[in-house]
Amino acid sequence: IFFRLKTLTLRSIGVDRMMLLSHHMRPEPKASDKTALAADDEELHDQILAELDQDLEEEMECLRRGVLPQRAPGSPRRSYQPKPSSGARQQSDDKQKADVLSVEHGDQALLAAVTQQPPATTGVMLALLKANPSAASVADEEGRHALHYAGWNSAGAEVVQALLHAHAASAAVADRFELLPLHYAAHSADVKVIEALLKANPDAAAVLDSQGQYPLHTAVA
Repeated sequence: IFFRLKTLTLRSIGVDRMMLLSHHMRPEPKASDKTALAADDEELHDQILAELDQDLEEEMECLRRGVLPQRAPGSPRRSYQPKPSSGARQQSDDKQKADVLSVEHGDQALLAAVTQQPPATTGVMLALLKANPSAASVADEEGRHALHYAGWNSAGAEVVQALLHAHAASAAVADRFELLPLHYAAHSADVKVIEALLKANPDAAAVLDSQGQYPLHTAVA
């Protein structure tokens, strides 16, 4: 009887053993091939191998004890579920941070995100805009919208484009110093941001601030 049990057990683990051995018999991937693999694929690959190792150890223990494994031969193994991709994890993290800012600052969460040092990431600001597009039209006590600060703090073209899409009129809003978003962007933003602001409000290039300066003066200051 014990011999029959051992035979059945060996048959039940034969497929898994062959899978494991075939993995080790495959040639080691070249360094260039390894770097080409996506990080998520490597995680799933390692997860599957680790669980196969665990299954093999469990069934070898059954063999030593002379009992049949609980899993019937040929039955499916664990259902492997790939972990969320790095992009999905990042989106989830950005949304969580955006939710925290919304709870702490309410309607001014977007302003808080773009004025904090360092500014919030692009993903967080886009998440805030998606949740509350009207936040782009909210002004602080200085009369500035998020678009003013996005140019000053170099939030990037993607954020500026999203702000303009949510509230294009912000491009023509002057703060209490008569400064437009273009004045702030001309001081420190990249060319794509300035181009986006000029496209939204071409007349901004000819607007003087309270000191009698055009955005061009700010750019060369």
